[in-house]
Amino acid sequence: MSENTVDEKKEENLRYVYIKLCNGDSLMCCTTDMIDDMSEMTHIQVIDPLQVLSLRMPYKGTIVEKYMFQSWIPFSESNVVNLAIDDILYIGDLKPQYVEQYVEYTTSMLDNEDESAFDLDFSGDDDDDDEDFDDLDEQQQSIETSQKEAKKKWLH
Repeated sequence: MSENTVDEKKEENLRYVYIKLCNGDSLMCCTTDMIDDMSEMTHIQVIDPLQVLSLRMPYKGTIVEKYMFQSWIPFSESNVVNLAIDDILYIGDLKPQYVEQYVEYTTSMLDNEDESAFDLDFSGDDDDDDEDFDDLDEQQQSIETSQKEAKKKWLH
């Protein structure tokens, strides 16, 4: 599986799913298991699980949310994990636009052997407005400054 191209992954009998685990982790992955009726199952086998990380930050007077992927099992050579059904809070099919980005990411991850976080844009915009988010240190300093100012106002 790990040697497949984007087109080969799409053609296989895979189901692309979003999983919310009881521990709070959010995953995007694919499976060949039937998720519609899991009452008789004790485990589900997932392939290339990616953890979905949510990052909220101020942007032009409002709060925006960005999503990033990172490998859920970055130190393993295997790309297959068996998850206990009891550990799953929710499982459902991915929306088509997310499937495309998932396949693109897993393919590039395998090509580059780079397990670092990969920034994804689910906004549907093709604009390169993300330049404002490139310097996260600057964003963090801005947040910390705002928090300090708010704390001073509450104390006085």
